[in-house]
Amino acid sequence: MVRYPFRSIVITGASSGIGRALALELADEKVVLGLAGRNGERLMAVRSACEAAGATVVAETFDVAERDAVRSFVQTVEQRSPVDLVIANAGVFGMVSDGGLLEAPDRVAAMVETNIMGVFATVEAALSVMVPRGGGHLAIMASMSAITPLPHAPVYSATKAAVKAYGEALRPRLAEAGIATSVIVPGFVDTPMDRSHPSPKPLRMSAEKSARIILRGLVRKKAFIGFPWPLYGGAILASRAPVFLRDRIMKRMQRLPAGKRR
Repeated sequence: MVRYPFRSIVITGASSGIGRALALELADEKVVLGLAGRNGERLMAVRSACEAAGATVVAETFDVAERDAVRSFVQTVEQRSPVDLVIANAGVFGMVSDGGLLEAPDRVAAMVETNIMGVFATVEAALSVMVPRGGGHLAIMASMSAITPLPHAPVYSATKAAVKAYGEALRPRLAEAGIATSVIVPGFVDTPMDRSHPSPKPLRMSAEKSARIILRGLVRKKAFIGFPWPLYGGAILASRAPVFLRDRIMKRMQRLPAGKRR
C-alpha cells in the first residue's frame, strides 16, 4: 500500500467518481478524512470503506455552494487534525439536448453553483484554517474541457475554465503565504458523471488509476496535473491551432446524434 504524506484531507464530491477513489486511496490508520457529498447513502458507503482501512472519517452531506456549511465542515475536520490538503472536487455535468443549442436553464444554474461557487466556497473555507498556520495544499479539479471546450457542453466547459483560471491566479499569492496550489486537468475518467454523456471518450481511464496519478502529482506539489499525457498534450496543441482547424477537431468530439449512439 502506498503511503502518502498527507495526514488530514478534505475532499468534496467524495461520494462517487474521482472523489471516492481519492478517499479510498488515501485511507489508512494515520489519516483523518473529511468527506463531503450530496448523496448521503453513497457517502456513508465510502465512509465505511475508509474506516475499514483504518482512517478516521468525518462525513457530512451538504451543498458545497453553501459557504457557511463548507466553512463549518472544514473547521470540524481541522479540530480533529490540522488540515494539510483540501481537494475541491465536487462538480456536476450538463449538456445540450438533442436538437438544442443551449443547456437547460436549471442545469446551467446547477453547474454554476456547484462547479464555480462551490469551488470558491471550498477554497475560502480551506484558507480560513491554512493561512493562520502558514501552510497547506489546495487542489482544484478542472477538466480537459477547460483547455478545449466541448461543443455539446459549453456551460460545463466554461465552469471548468473558470476554476482553472482561478487556481492559476491564486497560486503565486498563496505561495507567499506558504500554501501550495495545484490545478487538476483530467481527461475522460470512467465515473457516473462521465457515463452520462455519450460523446467519444479517447484514452478513458478508471477513477482508481486517475486518483493515483493525481496523488503522485500532489506529493510533488505540481502546479498542473494533466492526464493522460497524449490527450493533455493534444488539447494544448488544439487550443493553439487556427480556429478553422480547432473547430474541425472539436466537431469530432460532439455528442453522437440520436440513433447513431453505440
